[in-house]
Amino acid sequence: MILKLIGRLLVLSSIFLISCQSQESYTYEEIRPEIEQYLRPLPHNNFADSDTLTIYDSNYFEKMRAALSKYEGKLIVEDSVQQQLIVQRLIDIQKEKIQTRQPQIYLPFQAIKEQLQPQYASKIATYLTALPQQFEAAKAQLEKPDLSHTQQTIEELKAGFSFVSNDVAVLLQQSNAVNNYEEIIENARLTIKDYIAFLNSKILNQEVNQEE
Repeated sequence: MILKLIGRLLVLSSIFLISCQSQESYTYEEIRPEIEQYLRPLPHNNFADSDTLTIYDSNYFEKMRAALSKYEGKLIVEDSVQQQLIVQRLIDIQKEKIQTRQPQIYLPFQAIKEQLQPQYASKIATYLTALPQQFEAAKAQLEKPDLSHTQQTIEELKAGFSFVSNDVAVLLQQSNAVNNYEEIIENARLTIKDYIAFLNSKILNQEVNQEE
């Protein structure tokens, strides 16, 4: 009888502890080092924050999802603003599904144009070096993009190809900070041309969404 009673008490204690854990709440300051990076504007929207693209980086998005999901609905009332940010970012990730329907890769040509100066040559070269990996990831994840968006992206990429081939090539050639500029430019050119061909094949094979 006593053993049964002890057993019941242990079960009740376990349930109570689990319940307490499930109701655990946090302050934003406690978890900020872990999640702050995921609540900022996504780095692919700001050339100053990132030299490479993260928009198609599945690993980055999975880390973001895992980190934010741990604290969804668990911040104290005083940190309701940050709680809303967590919820909204999780909604955004699900809605976009890591850009499976968006053919456009963010190419910060306008930002690069504004920074087209010798002191930024290494930064621009680093960005261009990452293009092949990012475009391959984009091709692997893109499913059935919108037709008009695909056509628009093709035109933007053509302009980007010209910009890289001319303005950026001249800057890197004149810079002493980038030794292998010819290889970087050529790989970037080939990468952009390949993605244009890929999007054209999507249109040709009717692998696009033509609904308005």
